[in-house]
Amino acid sequence: MNFLFFFLSTSLPSLHAYQQNELAVSNYVVVAAYSINQESYAKRFVIELENDGHTAKYGLSRSKNLYFVYLSENQNFDEAISEMRKTRQNERFADAWVFVNKVGPPPASNVTSSQAQASEPEETNSERTKADANQSLDQESTSEKDIEENTEIEESEETSEKEESPAEERKEITELSQVGFKVNLYNAQNGSEVSGNVQLVDTERAKQLKTFKSGEVVNISNPNNGTGKLSVIVDNFGFRKQQKQINFFNPLSDTAKVDISYQEDALQLNFDLIRYSVGDFVVMYNVAFFKDAAIMRPESKFEVNSLIAMMEENRDMKIRIHGHVNGKHPGKIISKGEEPGYFKLSDLNKEGVGSAKELSKQRAKLIKNLLISEGIQENRMEIKAWGGKRMIHDKNSTQADENVRVEIEILED
Repeated sequence: MNFLFFFLSTSLPSLHAYQQNELAVSNYVVVAAYSINQESYAKRFVIELENDGHTAKYGLSRSKNLYFVYLSENQNFDEAISEMRKTRQNERFADAWVFVNKVGPPPASNVTSSQAQASEPEETNSERTKADANQSLDQESTSEKDIEENTEIEESEETSEKEESPAEERKEITELSQVGFKVNLYNAQNGSEVSGNVQLVDTERAKQLKTFKSGEVVNISNPNNGTGKLSVIVDNFGFRKQQKQINFFNPLSDTAKVDISYQEDALQLNFDLIRYSVGDFVVMYNVAFFKDAAIMRPESKFEVNSLIAMMEENRDMKIRIHGHVNGKHPGKIISKGEEPGYFKLSDLNKEGVGSAKELSKQRAKLIKNLLISEGIQENRMEIKAWGGKRMIHDKNSTQADENVRVEIEILED
């Protein structure tokens, strides 16, 4: 998102007019996110948007420990989604998303310190001198017992702050091998946790080092690449691919900062995943078929279930399912027939002969029928059969298996 990071070189209105505030429990159409130590950037972005004629605000999410810049908020999730779609029509906000804030600010006292200061008239020098003198008299009349009790309270608070301060712990982490590493995935649309695979790549050598599950704590070794630069890649079907950088030798300070923290004895990197939108064209890499068959292999279930979840989550989404095969010659076709399952071969399957285009059509239709059986309305899906017209590799190459694929095109969202 090119609007997430920018600096203003022109003069700006006073930033003091924008006071820190915490987000209430609600749904926000968000266009940018900043770390806890980047509040000034959030303020500047709000000013920039307002100068451009937009209504913008920013607030702190206690659960994410991030400042979010948002254009609107709504207690009704569906209405917030509708607002997000309208917002995305503006090219500048093409990656806007709905952030569901589930943790609001703590109950406030009747009058905050800032309100009290605003309501009190300014004191003259003589009045302030008089008040200070009275305060000194009050302090002198305080009993020794009160002083001791107050001192104990202050010492207790200082000790508590020292023990709980994450900054003290962060200073001790000088390389990634000292702690566990965990990647958390969240659906940016509703805040729910997402399960998926994570790739760790040596940035300098473009070499994959490790693949692991989100939510799993793993140990990371020194990549010995000279710089310590690592790339963390998340590419799960149903969400746009994302990549973030981390440095093995300085994991806390050499990151984007908006999405990393040290919790539960592990360094945790968070990804807010964004769903596909209109125009996106994605390959179901983990959907595979039995040879010459319009029947999926069992390992295809997870990605198909991800497609179902995406369609259920956004009930306005419409898709086109594209089927592709390797080669253009006709041959045997094994279809589902009377077999009730979609992921196994059996004697109930039907065997025939057909063109490459027919095989690709039956495979796309199989997925469509499975989605219908799971409650997805038929009018939300189309199919397109290509046969072997759009092969990625030569049909005889070692990578020919990649020609056999299903692609999903987002028509409406």
